[in-house]
Amino acid sequence: MSRVGRRLRQALLVASALALQACAAPQVVKVEQADSARPVELKTGQILEVRLFTLPGRGLSLFLGSVVTPTLVQEGRPTHHDDPIEGGVSGANNYEAWRFRAVQPGRVRLRMDYRHQWDNGGAPVRSVDYEVVVR
Repeated sequence: MSRVGRRLRQALLVASALALQACAAPQVVKVEQADSARPVELKTGQILEVRLFTLPGRGLSLFLGSVVTPTLVQEGRPTHHDDPIEGGVSGANNYEAWRFRAVQPGRVRLRMDYRHQWDNGGAPVRSVDYEVVVR
C-alpha cells in the first residue's frame, strides 16, 4: 500500500471513530418550569432532563406524579444542584434534575408534583406538567 493510501485509510478510520462516538452519546434535552407551556419533542434514545426549583426550607419535595412508562424510563435518581437556573432568584437557586430516556414512540404527560415531606396523600401543593412526544 502506498504512503498516500495509508494516510487516507488512517484518516477514514479516525473519521469513522469520531462519527461513531458522536452517535453513542445521547442528546440531552433540558426543560424548566417555563417550558411546560409547549410540547417537548424527543427522538427514541434521547434524554429528557427536567430541572425544577426545590424549596427544601419549606419542606416541599418533588415527586413523579404520572406514569410515563413505556414511552419514558427514569434514568437513575434525581440529582440536587446549588446553581442558578433561568429565572433564578438570589438565595433560592437550588434545583433538582430528573432524567428520563425516551425508549419508544408515543405521547405521554409527564407531571412533577411538589408535596410536603410529611404529606402521605391528597392533592399536591403544586404541579408542573409537560406534554412529551417521542418519535
